[in-house]
Amino acid sequence: MSREICFERRRPERRNTGRARETILALKWAAQGKIDLPILSAQKALATAKAFGIETEGRALNASSSTWRTRCSTTCREPNDFKTIAVCVPPERRQVWEALDIIPISAYHEVFEALRQTDRCVDGDWESVVRQYLRCGLAFAFSGVVGANIATDCLFGVGDRATAKVNLGALEKGYVNIAVHRRLPLLVSQIVEVGRSEEMVALARAKGKGSRFTGFAVPG
Repeated sequence: MSREICFERRRPERRNTGRARETILALKWAAQGKIDLPILSAQKALATAKAFGIETEGRALNASSSTWRTRCSTTCREPNDFKTIAVCVPPERRQVWEALDIIPISAYHEVFEALRQTDRCVDGDWESVVRQYLRCGLAFAFSGVVGANIATDCLFGVGDRATAKVNLGALEKGYVNIAVHRRLPLLVSQIVEVGRSEEMVALARAKGKGSRFTGFAVPG
């Protein structure tokens, strides 16, 4: 068992940062052939790699995807240029953040720095604390949210607009209703794949009209 897999199982998280780490690692393992999961959106994966300055000409899709994952993880862990912000944020917006001195240098660094400033009582300047709060917010948004969305689009395809029922109206009487949690996309994809197998479809029809999948999310 690799160290990365052990880390994932030992440190489960319910928030977007945990979802991002799981999805980005899943993209890496899919690219390396360690898990049986296709990269459905080759166009998204190659376009993302190109935007991040990764050479794609003459390279296999898997190699480009794995390299992007490495750069994204480096942005999360090691103090450096926050690549996701550099690529995804308009220049005029970055200039505002630079003037305010709130651009993060890595997600993990900003979290530990916030802990040091507050929990260890080494910073009593409210402006300094607020700036650090904003750095954590940007790190969360552009690693936990943007990073996760990019990896999800590469693995499972870019989503389309659709009309759907919401709340309790999504549950269908007479069907086996299966609610899946959106924050674990890899697990959800496997549950849906098994649920659509001939064996499970036959079992659901034996109990009623069939099965229906519903997505739900818990705030936070």
